[in-house]
Amino acid sequence: MTVSLANRFADCLPFKQMFFTINGLGGAMALSITFSALVLLVSTIPVLVAIIISTKGYIQRRYSEYFYMSITWIFLWCGNLLIGLSYLTLDLFIYRIGIVVTGPVLFGIIFLVDSVSRNNIDPRKILIATASSIALAIYSTEPDSVIFNTSALGELGPSLGGNFEIAGSITFLTAGLFWLYYMTLIHIRAPVHLKRYSLISMLGAIVAGPGSVIAFVTGIVWFLPGVDYLLIAIGALLTSYAFSRQPKLAYVLPFKVFRVIAFDVESGIPVFTYTWDSRGLGDSTLFTGALSGVISLLKESLGRGVIEHIAFQKGMLLIDYIPDKDIGFALIASKSNETLKLALRLFSEAFINEFEKVLEGDRSQVDQYSEAWRLIDKAFPFVVSVESASR
Repeated sequence: MTVSLANRFADCLPFKQMFFTINGLGGAMALSITFSALVLLVSTIPVLVAIIISTKGYIQRRYSEYFYMSITWIFLWCGNLLIGLSYLTLDLFIYRIGIVVTGPVLFGIIFLVDSVSRNNIDPRKILIATASSIALAIYSTEPDSVIFNTSALGELGPSLGGNFEIAGSITFLTAGLFWLYYMTLIHIRAPVHLKRYSLISMLGAIVAGPGSVIAFVTGIVWFLPGVDYLLIAIGALLTSYAFSRQPKLAYVLPFKVFRVIAFDVESGIPVFTYTWDSRGLGDSTLFTGALSGVISLLKESLGRGVIEHIAFQKGMLLIDYIPDKDIGFALIASKSNETLKLALRLFSEAFINEFEKVLEGDRSQVDQYSEAWRLIDKAFPFVVSVESASR
């Protein structure tokens, strides 16, 4: 029954396996033109587009996730190209190199998902990727690691064999699971206005992960060798597109930012407040009044400089105090990292430059700072708002 279906499908193809001989200075080279070879070579196109999208995003925004995407897709593109050429030339060595070249994709996926989910790279994931890559490299040297195989379409082409096939399957399955888990988590936790693009990113992970696995397990790759690589390529394109259209997807998981406040330290009066998430937050005036007292007390009693942050069980308060202006800036977030510290400093510098003359006069008229909201998107373009931001 399976062979019958394959034969019917093969009869629908516009061509059968064809061999061409190209004569050159180095001698003659035979090329095997098959449907599988074309599928593999076509799979390089969506990956190339994903590389362009990710690289453009990194050049424009310098976000680490774009960098990791670009590097990951470059390895994927090189692997797909080499595997496609191996089908075209029926060269087992090129096929072996193509599989090994795609091995670092697992590292790239790990760096990508950790960059959008935590403050550092998980060493346990790196250990898994290292073990997998070593196994892939070692088993690639075995005599039966790559073999010729005839697909259900009657097309001759390279194929994985022995332990090399097991190591390769585990490597790509692990990458797919990491990819799927974190893109799904982003979609679940993303606010409503980000759901459209988080869904596209998750669909990319589904197509690349479970999609390619299903193609392998159900034997679709027996009918169409290379379709699994095409699915991974399409997944890469979908995820890259989603993050390029909505960069804030990368900041749904690492931390939550609730509120930023500019306040006069001497009086404790908040002169400007901007809120992304008001859940669990109280009145800013009481908060800044108490914070001003703490800053002044610790500065005078300890003589160890100004306070930079205060840690809580369920959050972190980042503080940027400017002594010569006697003005402070506070950022309330779930966690602290260098990105948030830099953003707070950028905001405080922009605020002082914008309202330098105002700060030299009467600071109690808070209406003078009403246009400070225009500085928010420049300093905090990555912050995800769970509600309509308020000033």
